[in-house]
Amino acid sequence: MGARARTWCFLVVLGLASMLFGESIRYTSYHTRRTHDLRGSLVPLEDSARPTPTANGESFSPPPPAAAATEAATTEAIATAATVPCCSLRGDVPLNFSLEWPVKMPRPIRVLMKHGNFDGPWPCDVPCEYMTLEPPDADVDVVVGEAAPPIVSAKIRRANPLVATAARSMESAIYYPSLRRLPEQVDASMTTDLQTSQVPVVYLTRSSIAKWNSVPVQWNASALLARFGGSAEGQPSAIFVARNCHSKNGREDLIKRLAARLRGGVDRPGSCLNSIHWPRCAASTAAAAAAEHGKCGKHAVMRRYPFYLAFENSDDVDYVSEKVFHGLEAGVLPVYLGAPNVAEFVPPSSVVEVRQFGHDVEKLARHLQGLLDEPERYLSYFAWKRRGNLPVAFQRKFGFVATHAKCRLCRWAWARKHKFAWDRRAQRPVPLEESRSIST
Repeated sequence: MGARARTWCFLVVLGLASMLFGESIRYTSYHTRRTHDLRGSLVPLEDSARPTPTANGESFSPPPPAAAATEAATTEAIATAATVPCCSLRGDVPLNFSLEWPVKMPRPIRVLMKHGNFDGPWPCDVPCEYMTLEPPDADVDVVVGEAAPPIVSAKIRRANPLVATAARSMESAIYYPSLRRLPEQVDASMTTDLQTSQVPVVYLTRSSIAKWNSVPVQWNASALLARFGGSAEGQPSAIFVARNCHSKNGREDLIKRLAARLRGGVDRPGSCLNSIHWPRCAASTAAAAAAEHGKCGKHAVMRRYPFYLAFENSDDVDYVSEKVFHGLEAGVLPVYLGAPNVAEFVPPSSVVEVRQFGHDVEKLARHLQGLLDEPERYLSYFAWKRRGNLPVAFQRKFGFVATHAKCRLCRWAWARKHKFAWDRRAQRPVPLEESRSIST
């Protein structure tokens, strides 16, 4: 073989070797990437029991079986925490029997809600229709009153002698004591009282729950210490926003005393106890700026403070307004005054309850300042974000909020009309064969 031929052979062999070596590097790089968990440490895959070659010709071996099991379990837990949303509802309980539409229903369930703001069909598994004016034929199934028994016309009673009555209110019964009598005055009360309402209406919504985990915690340890801890200059660490300054639980006096004792005080941009102007933010569009007059949204304002004082205007069981949920949605820590059973409405250990301090402002102020001085304690109130889904008890109690109250009222009316039992907890009709075991 001539010199030129030997040179070509050498080049061909060298090229093949380079290709094979490069492919080995690419395989090893891909394999190594796949065997890194979220923390960056090596975790063997199913095919990693044997040593795996690396780019420099060395190899690594999987850890001992016990260590591998621990590592895998840790990896699985981390992966689960990363993929399973903390705050989502399982969804509404599906109706497990046929509604026999249209055999039993020549028309949709009709609801007359004169104080409502909707006319037309409402999306629901029970066909239903809402109206704010009495229809020409006066044939309706339910007439709804606002915070009081409705007035049912004689024409409606002639058209449907079995017409049902309902009354709706999202106010506190401490403010409006007449609401406590509604269950005796109408066929279906619709209030925040979960014990007496056939169709409860609550401020907790599915969309709010979905936001709880999607928003990050707004204040980390370094930010808390730099701005509020130790000898830092006294800047307001809490915000209170409300319009009603005539509460039934003395929240205004509590706010004033807390503002005097909490380092930096309490900012109050709302109309009640106003102390500062409402902050302004740069709007994304000229139209948005004109519509809001350049004002920041409530959540954006709340995120400027570690604490949001979610103080209700009364302390009524089950009366949990949007305030505490806004704090969770904003990613700040709610300090709550109001319903004694608020813990049932929120993730575990996610709020500071004023009642736990016996309404003692000195103790409350010391606790809040201690959370700022020791940020790990403040951040412990957000540990629920890492625990997977919401507790089973929460899911069972509030699974019904996955379905709008308008649809649930139509379900209730359908059950009443066709003599089915009503499962108040699940908010659905019950087949006759199951009705004996369901408390209505």
